[in-house]
Amino acid sequence: MTHSEDLITLKEWFCDEMIEGIQKDEPDRRTWEKTGHITLLRISLFNKRREFKVSDFMQIHQHDDVDR
Repeated sequence: MTHSEDLITLKEWFCDEMIEGIQKDEPDRRTWEKTGHITLLRISLFNKRREFKVSDFMQIHQHDDVDR
């Protein structure tokens, strides 16, 4: 598999997971949380104008006290 095929497969997986989360009849908090995380990851990885690096997200995550 070439790198571009890997990226296409990853993008398709993100889309499938997002659609699955959105189409649930009665989504719970975990479903919305997972769907939100997947959506942010997809935007972060495939947005060609991004300025963030993985290290930026790690710093944000370390200082996030929402679920702690």
